[in-house]
Amino acid sequence: MLEYWIWLATRQGLNTRKQYELLQRYGDPEAVYRSFAQAEALQQAQQILNRCHEQGIQLLTLEDPRYPRRLKGIYEPPLVLYYRGSLPDWEAKPVIGAVGTRRCSRYGLRCAHRMAQQLTLCGATLVSGMAEGIDTGVLNGAMAAGGAPAVFLAGGVDMIYPAGNRGLYQQILNCGGCILSEQP
Repeated sequence: MLEYWIWLATRQGLNTRKQYELLQRYGDPEAVYRSFAQAEALQQAQQILNRCHEQGIQLLTLEDPRYPRRLKGIYEPPLVLYYRGSLPDWEAKPVIGAVGTRRCSRYGLRCAHRMAQQLTLCGATLVSGMAEGIDTGVLNGAMAAGGAPAVFLAGGVDMIYPAGNRGLYQQILNCGGCILSEQP
Protein backbone atom coordinates (compact mmCIF):
# COMPACT_ATOMS: atom_id res chain seq x y z
CA MET A 1 0.00 0.00 0.00
CA LEU A 2 2.93 2.38 0.65
CA GLU A 3 3.81 2.46 -3.04
CA TYR A 4 0.36 3.95 -3.81
CA TRP A 5 0.91 6.71 -1.23
CA ILE A 6 4.33 7.44 -2.75
CA TRP A 7 2.86 7.37 -6.25
CA LEU A 8 0.20 9.94 -5.35
CA ALA A 9 2.57 12.16 -3.34
CA THR A 10 5.11 12.32 -6.19
CA ARG A 11 2.75 13.20 -9.06
CA GLN A 12 4.19 16.08 -11.06
CA GLY A 13 1.69 18.88 -11.67
CA LEU A 14 -0.69 17.63 -8.98
CA ASN A 15 -0.62 19.94 -5.97
CA THR A 16 -1.47 18.77 -2.48
CA ARG A 17 -5.00 20.20 -2.63
CA LYS A 18 -5.75 18.09 -5.73
CA GLN A 19 -4.24 15.04 -4.07
CA TYR A 20 -6.64 15.50 -1.14
CA GLU A 21 -9.59 15.97 -3.45
CA LEU A 22 -8.72 12.72 -5.20
CA LEU A 23 -8.38 10.91 -1.87
CA GLN A 24 -11.79 12.19 -0.77
CA ARG A 25 -13.37 11.20 -4.05
CA TYR A 26 -11.86 7.71 -4.40
CA GLY A 27 -11.25 6.76 -0.76
CA ASP A 28 -7.60 5.72 -0.83
CA PRO A 29 -4.46 6.12 -2.97
CA GLU A 30 -4.78 2.68 -4.55
CA ALA A 31 -8.25 3.53 -5.87
CA VAL A 32 -6.89 6.83 -7.26
CA TYR A 33 -4.06 4.93 -8.95
CA ARG A 34 -6.43 2.37 -10.47
CA SER A 35 -8.53 5.17 -11.93
CA PHE A 36 -5.72 7.16 -13.56
CA ALA A 37 -2.31 5.55 -13.66
CA GLN A 38 -0.24 3.35 -15.87
CA ALA A 39 1.94 0.50 -14.59
CA GLU A 40 5.26 2.32 -15.12
CA ALA A 41 4.17 5.07 -12.72
CA LEU A 42 3.89 2.55 -9.91
CA GLN A 43 7.30 1.14 -10.78
CA GLN A 44 8.85 4.52 -9.96
CA ALA A 45 7.11 4.52 -6.58
CA GLN A 46 8.31 0.96 -5.95
CA GLN A 47 11.88 2.05 -6.74
CA ILE A 48 11.61 4.84 -4.16
CA LEU A 49 10.24 2.36 -1.62
CA ASN A 50 13.09 -0.08 -2.35
CA ARG A 51 15.71 2.67 -1.95
CA CYS A 52 14.15 3.67 1.35
CA HIS A 53 14.30 0.08 2.56
CA GLU A 54 17.95 -0.29 1.48
CA GLN A 55 18.94 2.94 3.26
CA GLY A 56 16.96 2.37 6.46
CA ILE A 57 14.49 5.16 5.71
CA GLN A 58 11.01 4.67 7.12
CA LEU A 59 7.73 6.17 5.96
CA LEU A 60 4.64 7.65 7.57
CA THR A 61 1.48 8.20 5.61
CA LEU A 62 -1.26 10.63 6.49
CA GLU A 63 -3.30 7.68 7.80
CA ASP A 64 -0.56 6.36 10.10
CA PRO A 65 -1.45 6.89 13.78
CA ARG A 66 2.15 8.05 14.42
CA TYR A 67 1.76 10.91 11.91
CA PRO A 68 1.97 14.19 13.88
CA ARG A 69 -1.58 15.32 14.65
CA ARG A 70 -0.53 18.97 14.67
CA LEU A 71 0.94 18.61 11.20
CA LYS A 72 -2.34 17.11 9.97
CA GLY A 73 -3.95 20.37 11.06
CA ILE A 74 -2.14 22.55 8.53
CA TYR A 75 -3.82 23.50 5.27
CA GLU A 76 -2.05 20.95 3.07
CA PRO A 77 -0.03 18.46 5.14
CA PRO A 78 2.30 16.15 3.23
CA LEU A 79 0.77 12.80 2.28
CA VAL A 80 4.01 10.98 3.08
CA LEU A 81 6.84 11.70 5.51
CA TYR A 82 10.19 9.95 5.18
CA TYR A 83 12.28 9.60 8.32
CA ARG A 84 15.31 8.14 10.05
CA GLY A 85 15.68 7.72 13.78
CA SER A 86 13.10 7.59 16.54
CA LEU A 87 9.87 9.49 16.15
CA PRO A 88 9.03 11.58 19.18
CA ASP A 89 5.68 11.19 20.87
CA TRP A 90 4.33 14.34 19.27
CA GLU A 91 1.38 14.52 21.65
CA ALA A 92 3.21 13.88 24.95
CA LYS A 93 5.29 17.06 25.11
CA PRO A 94 5.14 20.60 23.85
CA VAL A 95 6.76 20.80 20.41
CA ILE A 96 8.61 24.02 19.68
CA GLY A 97 9.89 24.95 16.26
CA ALA A 98 12.99 27.10 16.12
CA VAL A 99 14.67 28.53 13.04
CA GLY A 100 16.89 31.49 12.47
CA THR A 101 19.52 33.16 10.43
CA ARG A 102 22.43 31.24 9.00
CA ARG A 103 24.81 34.12 9.53
CA CYS A 104 24.52 34.87 13.19
CA SER A 105 26.75 36.42 15.78
CA ARG A 106 28.41 34.38 18.50
CA TYR A 107 25.98 36.00 20.90
CA GLY A 108 23.01 34.85 18.80
CA LEU A 109 24.40 31.32 18.68
CA ARG A 110 24.89 31.25 22.47
CA CYS A 111 21.34 32.52 23.00
CA ALA A 112 19.89 29.88 20.67
CA HIS A 113 21.87 27.18 22.47
CA ARG A 114 20.78 28.34 25.94
CA MET A 115 17.16 28.80 24.93
CA ALA A 116 17.03 25.28 23.49
CA GLN A 117 18.67 23.85 26.61
CA GLN A 118 16.14 25.52 28.89
CA LEU A 119 13.15 24.54 26.76
CA THR A 120 14.38 20.95 26.65
CA LEU A 121 14.92 20.89 30.42
CA CYS A 122 11.32 22.12 30.78
CA GLY A 123 10.13 19.11 28.79
CA ALA A 124 9.80 20.43 25.23
CA THR A 125 10.75 18.67 22.02
CA LEU A 126 12.71 21.04 19.78
CA VAL A 127 12.18 20.96 16.02
CA SER A 128 14.37 22.79 13.55
CA GLY A 129 16.02 22.60 10.17
CA MET A 130 19.67 21.70 10.11
CA ALA A 131 21.03 24.89 8.56
CA GLU A 132 24.20 26.53 9.80
CA GLY A 133 23.79 29.20 12.42
CA ILE A 134 20.78 29.41 14.72
CA ASP A 135 19.31 26.03 13.68
CA THR A 136 22.57 24.30 14.57
CA GLY A 137 22.75 26.17 17.89
CA VAL A 138 19.21 25.09 18.77
CA LEU A 139 19.88 21.44 17.97
CA ASN A 140 23.14 21.39 19.92
CA GLY A 141 21.46 23.07 22.89
CA ALA A 142 18.63 20.55 22.93
CA MET A 143 21.07 17.64 22.84
CA ALA A 144 23.27 19.23 25.53
CA ALA A 145 20.23 19.13 27.82
CA GLY A 146 19.63 15.44 27.07
CA GLY A 147 16.91 16.02 24.51
CA ALA A 148 16.22 14.21 21.27
CA PRO A 149 15.38 16.91 18.72
CA ALA A 150 13.52 16.43 15.46
CA VAL A 151 14.82 17.89 12.21
CA PHE A 152 12.79 18.63 9.08
CA LEU A 153 14.93 18.78 5.96
CA ALA A 154 14.01 20.43 2.68
CA GLY A 155 15.62 17.61 0.67
CA GLY A 156 15.40 13.89 1.34
CA VAL A 157 16.56 12.49 4.68
CA ASP A 158 19.58 11.04 2.90
CA MET A 159 20.64 14.51 1.67
CA ILE A 160 22.75 16.00 4.46
CA TYR A 161 22.85 19.74 3.93
CA PRO A 162 24.99 21.57 4.67
CA ALA A 163 27.64 18.87 4.31
CA GLY A 164 29.48 20.39 7.26
CA ASN A 165 26.64 19.22 9.52
CA ARG A 166 27.23 15.53 8.79
CA GLY A 167 28.45 15.05 12.37
CA LEU A 168 25.41 16.86 13.76
CA TYR A 169 23.13 14.64 11.66
CA GLN A 170 24.68 11.53 13.22
CA GLN A 171 24.60 13.00 16.74
CA ILE A 172 20.86 13.64 16.39
CA LEU A 173 20.27 10.02 15.41
CA ASN A 174 22.61 8.73 18.15
CA CYS A 175 20.77 10.65 20.89
CA GLY A 176 17.39 9.23 19.86
CA GLY A 177 16.34 12.13 17.66
CA CYS A 178 14.67 12.05 14.30
CA ILE A 179 15.37 13.37 10.79
CA LEU A 180 12.27 13.90 8.61
CA SER A 181 11.38 15.15 5.14
CA GLU A 182 8.42 15.16 2.82
CA GLN A 183 10.77 14.53 -0.11
CA PRO A 184 11.72 10.99 -1.15
